[in-house]
Amino acid sequence: MRHAWRQFGLGVGAILLVLTAGLMIRFAAAALPVGPDAAWQELMASHRVAPGVAVAQAMAWIGKSPGTWFVSAGAMAVALILRQWRTAIALLLAVEIGVTCSSAIKLLSARPRPTGAVELVGSFAFPSGHTTWAAAVAASLALALPRVWSWALAGAWIALMAWSRTYLGVHWLSDVAAGAVLGIGIALLAAGVVELLAPSGRHCLVHPLSPETVEERA
Repeated sequence: MRHAWRQFGLGVGAILLVLTAGLMIRFAAAALPVGPDAAWQELMASHRVAPGVAVAQAMAWIGKSPGTWFVSAGAMAVALILRQWRTAIALLLAVEIGVTCSSAIKLLSARPRPTGAVELVGSFAFPSGHTTWAAAVAASLALALPRVWSWALAGAWIALMAWSRTYLGVHWLSDVAAGAVLGIGIALLAAGVVELLAPSGRHCLVHPLSPETVEERA
């Protein structure tokens, strides 16, 4: 139970952190780029080539509807097939909370998109919704199967999505960094909520007769 409350607290903290950053960007920085934003944007623009744009655009499709639902539904279906309904519910919660929080903070921060983007996007920039979704899904799966390799894959997936958004010039570096923090935090929050409402006694996708579980019971 302490583990679930810890996850819940970390998740709430991450959401509040990104919310605070968004308000600071709006009122203290006048919605302008901060820190290394401008330098990173120049670096991405100067190294923009057709193959890289193609990869980034593919990631952009995956990170918006219907791509998000194909990936999210596929992950939930696998979890249900493995009879891991808590994981499926936590993943669904993470995706829905991620969309809600990202959209709300965008409106509160009211940060314009960078100029000179490869493609036009109508909404505000902070935080990156694509990166929030990618981080929420990847972190949810890594929390369900906590291994070094699972977290490494999750990190690579989040980094790839974050890179793609800045490579296309539709986000500042701070937008995608905030999206990653928000998505991971929401995954922790969702996992904590599910565990608090339906305690399982386990916190990962471990088969009842696996060596790990046998050692725990011993």
